[in-house]
Amino acid sequence: TIEFIIVLFYFIQIPDKVTTIGASAFYGCKSLHTALIPASVESFADSAFCGCEKLQEIRIPKVLGRQALAGCKSLTKAVLPEGLETISASCFANCPALKEVILPSTLKKIEDNAFCECVSLAAVVLPMGLKELGASAFSGCSSIVELTIPETVDVIKDNAFKNCTSLADVKMPETVSEFGIDVFTNSPYMKKEFGEYVIMGGLLSKYLGTDTEVVIPDNVTTIGENAFAEARHVETIIIPDSVTAIGKKIMGNVYTWNDEPKPQLKKLVIGNGVSEIGEEAFSDCLSISEINFTGTGITGIPKNCFKGDKNLRKIVLP
Repeated sequence: TIEFIIVLFYFIQIPDKVTTIGASAFYGCKSLHTALIPASVESFADSAFCGCEKLQEIRIPKVLGRQALAGCKSLTKAVLPEGLETISASCFANCPALKEVILPSTLKKIEDNAFCECVSLAAVVLPMGLKELGASAFSGCSSIVELTIPETVDVIKDNAFKNCTSLADVKMPETVSEFGIDVFTNSPYMKKEFGEYVIMGGLLSKYLGTDTEVVIPDNVTTIGENAFAEARHVETIIIPDSVTAIGKKIMGNVYTWNDEPKPQLKKLVIGNGVSEIGEEAFSDCLSISEINFTGTGITGIPKNCFKGDKNLRKIVLP
């Protein structure tokens, strides 16, 4: 096992007897551009080569720890060997020169942030047999244009392909049983596929329109968490009687201390079908002044529901 090393050097040849590159072994070796890894090496532990900014290529073993190659800014190609089943969290995160990734047929799971912000990655072939795509697995991969998700995938977690700003064509199987929040947000595919309202199974997961007054369609039964996070311009939301539940933080996370756009929501009309409201559902809506509950289904106001709504002047309860 190679343990922790901090040295200024350009080239390393690992001896044939070594089987594991230990945690943070070459962490932050910014001048290292060549690492010869013998076939005896079976695993890279957490952060083994993290931050090796000039490393251009490397033989990859069957076991990869978290952040094993994260921040390798000059890495252009990654060939993952047969037998590898999991790409660990943030394994290749922030590798901006990475253009090509070859995934093995044995791959079952891609964990959170695995290829996050790999902005040069233009194509990825997900193998049949893959079961799970983690949160933000490919978020910010702004060069990916098209994608086929295998029929074996049944879990796609939050933000998996968020901010893939060139992603226009996605082939999605019907086998996905768990589909997270903001999976394709800020991609051309999302707007092309769904139009202004992203509705699946009665769940409004995202509003993508430009109107300042929004009347939610009658086929919506649930307004999802962060549904209006990318629509901070909306001033009025009218919720029909078909809606029974409103999720948490429908305007997204609002950070009052920075310069990001703040919600412009001024008025909210809630239909008589709503019986459940999530915590912080309308929190930090700095401009809202009126909320009108038209029905009698509400039995309680959840925690922090109107937290930070400093201009709220009127709440009409049934």
